[in-house]
Amino acid sequence: MLRIGLHKFLVEANKFKNLKFAILTHSPAIDYDYELSLFKILKSGIKIKIIFTPEHGFFGTYQYGENVIENDIFGIKTISLYGNDFNSLIPKEEDLEKIDGVIFDIVDIG
Repeated sequence: MLRIGLHKFLVEANKFKNLKFAILTHSPAIDYDYELSLFKILKSGIKIKIIFTPEHGFFGTYQYGENVIENDIFGIKTISLYGNDFNSLIPKEEDLEKIDGVIFDIVDIG
């Protein structure tokens, strides 16, 4: 049986409940039940403070080269890691100081 990293992570969720995370993700990131991995993580009690999104935005609605503007998704601060210059590709130091780690769940890159 295929096991995805999300499920392995959630088995250990209790170890992470006192930590604050950001997640780099988008809407194709789902589990076996076709539920957003973001929702599964939140239901487990893990605190997500920031959602980082890739080039086409969380929902994939932005075109190549288009400036992605997403302020809040599901009530969580959302920051695009795509923009018009190199600095927009890197999380800001002040955002990283608010978290203990980053969860990366992006599917079908390339």
